[in-house]
Amino acid sequence: AAKLCLSTTEQKLGASLARVPWSCSSDGYLHFGNKIMLNNFKVNGFLALDTGDRIVSTTEEAYAVTTNNQRSDPNARSVFIVTRADPKDGFSDDIVHFGQKIRIQTNPYIFSKTLFLKSSPISPTSYSRYSRHQEVCMQTNASYDTVWMIQHADPNMRFLSKKEPVPVKEGIILEHCGTSHYLASDIVEYRNDFGIEYEVCVHSFATLNKSQCLTLEKVGKLTRDLPTKFQMAQNIWCFATSDDPATDYKVVEPGKMTHDDLLRIIKQKWLERGSYGIRGLSMVFKHMDENGNHKLDQDDFRWGLYNYGITITKDEAKLVVDACDRDKDGSVNYLSLIHISEPTRPERISYAVFCL
Repeated sequence: AAKLCLSTTEQKLGASLARVPWSCSSDGYLHFGNKIMLNNFKVNGFLALDTGDRIVSTTEEAYAVTTNNQRSDPNARSVFIVTRADPKDGFSDDIVHFGQKIRIQTNPYIFSKTLFLKSSPISPTSYSRYSRHQEVCMQTNASYDTVWMIQHADPNMRFLSKKEPVPVKEGIILEHCGTSHYLASDIVEYRNDFGIEYEVCVHSFATLNKSQCLTLEKVGKLTRDLPTKFQMAQNIWCFATSDDPATDYKVVEPGKMTHDDLLRIIKQKWLERGSYGIRGLSMVFKHMDENGNHKLDQDDFRWGLYNYGITITKDEAKLVVDACDRDKDGSVNYLSLIHISEPTRPERISYAVFCL
């Protein structure tokens, strides 16, 4: 068992630290689709994903992020892609502008699913592990919690820089659109399989000096809706790109998860629970089956699996339902699911009928 655990950890480290394509900006500006690294000024480290650190405070599948100052090479866990959050944002080019809404997602080489950088308001169950600020993670669902906005690091230039192109390798701040606070990393140790890294959260680390905003408002140089204080180094990031165009080479992307892969995960889950696995899953589905026809639509099927301890996305639920939908009515029959997963084990189907 110990050897198997070690092998699994080694596989994760190998996949996470593999070298991946890294974009080069020829004009010095950030473009949508660029493969970038996010460098934090406080810890002098890069944002990094840990696919082995599952976040349980959300109903979506999510994983932890940290900052790492030990490696500066473009590896799979540290390279991200900038995408447009609103297709109708009024910009026709592919250059990212200050004040434009974006998403930051994983590259296709680190994980079988696309993950998006996400934060949400502090709640009794959702907060950063050590500092107790807003939690930051990478999740599968591209909700509004995954939308960010790039702002100028200098508050005196923030209004004037609106709609201007965002330069790479220069300090910026990332504002979370849902809470209007800023992405941050501080010298707070976070231990994981990669060693000692640093916590990432959403919190506004502003300077403590007086901003003289009332005086500026009186003379007409400022309105109260504009910030006047500088953000500290915890909130300052820069988009790091390569100086060599050759680093943006083509790599064969890993295959996406199929319905066979998803069925294999579901099967593994109930096999881990022995005979109670099938009985437990059948009871979950039976509880959600209000009309008693042994069928569930995609949403009910997805939430039934979630209650059972298996988290899948809406697209993945559709894959499984389409694979198990013999009647082509957009619903899944529990017995069909058992039959597809265990075609050579009729006794399991008989047991499922007994449970229902």
